Amino acid sequence: MSEWIDLFIYAILIVAFWFAAPRWATRFALLNVADRDPDWVAGHPEAASQLASSRWYLRVCQIFGALSLGALLSLQIGLWPHASSAAPERWQLLRDIAAASMLVGLVFSVACGTLFSRWLGKQVPLAERRQAVLEPRAIDDFVPRWLRYLTYTLVAAQWSAWVFVGAVGFHVGPNFWAQFVTAILFSTIFYFLTRVSVNRPPGSLDRIFGPDYRRGEVRYSFLLELSVPVLLGLRLYAYTKDGFIVDPDRLLWLALQLLLALGILRFGLYMNRNSRPGRYSIEMRGEVPTP
Repeated sequence: MSEWIDLFIYAILIVAFWFAAPRWATRFALLNVADRDPDWVAGHPEAASQLASSRWYLRVCQIFGALSLGALLSLQIGLWPHASSAAPERWQLLRDIAAASMLVGLVFSVACGTLFSRWLGKQVPLAERRQAVLEPRAIDDFVPRWLRYLTYTLVAAQWSAWVFVGAVGFHVGPNFWAQFVTAILFSTIFYFLTRVSVNRPPGSLDRIFGPDYRRGEVRYSFLLELSVPVLLGLRLYAYTKDGFIVDPDRLLWLALQLLLALGILRFGLYMNRNSRPGRYSIEMRGEVPTP
């Protein structure tokens, strides 16, 4: 498989993470303030305007994104020296650059989010709002039952296949049982993540984007749950073959990047379609029911 495919997938993730998401985040900051206290926005138009027009976070992210894309492209076209035959393959170096870019971005975003949360807590008082009536929810409200049963069947079949292949010794390559533990761990994590998405209390994202946000969150979590038996099933198949057309770890990593990019773009979908800042001044006080 050509490394240009790897480069293209990593570029999608980097553009989504460093360029698209920060632009949405700058818009979301003011929406978050309005969610906390819509009267503060009306009473402090200069501060709200300054917050909405601030571009330093976006510019820093764009610089990091450009550097990440430049590093990937320069490696791909051969501007980086390849030390020796013992050095990692090019696709592994592309993977490492993308992973380092995401790690830097995660640390930077968490730091900026922490600073914004502290500013929000100190400067914007929490407005009184009516208590939402708790609504009973079930995963069947978001995901078709037949798809759930299919997913659970795939998970059970995958676990059984791992045990069988390991018990009869019909596998090649190292770390077989470690990969099996990884399959169990990820399936369990995403299973509970889906349940948390269904049962968590409503938050600011639900108030800003409406009921469609939870629906999208649950379905995305379930997509991650469904991806585990599919992707790690491919890894199991590779263990039963002496040689594989494409490194399965490479495929798993690329699939993970696409899933992450999809999650980022999903947030942008709600930013572009579902955010309606003008509604907060009345809905936050509970004067009219939230649609």
